[in-house]
Amino acid sequence: MIYRRAEFKVRHDKIEEAEGIIAAFITQVHTNEPDTKIYDAFLEEDGYTFMHLMAFSGADAEEQHRNTPYLQEFVAKLYPLCEVQPVFTKLSAIGVAK
Repeated sequence: MIYRRAEFKVRHDKIEEAEGIIAAFITQVHTNEPDTKIYDAFLEEDGYTFMHLMAFSGADAEEQHRNTPYLQEFVAKLYPLCEVQPVFTKLSAIGVAK
């Protein structure tokens, strides 16, 4: 399993727009990517920092995710709304509940 975290900050005046873009994107992921085992988005307590957690069944699933047209659309719509662009971190599982 491959785990990733993405963290970014959206401009304060663009939070609602970003939330809509994120929700539509996650629907696409959950509908079309059975090997993306987790793709969840969270809004931190400050109200403008977002964190996405992802788990892919393997390298092929992660590559499939990266090459989807809806990911390209998501990036094109979301990134201009960001005060701080997404930073991606590779995570190593040391304990995972099933």
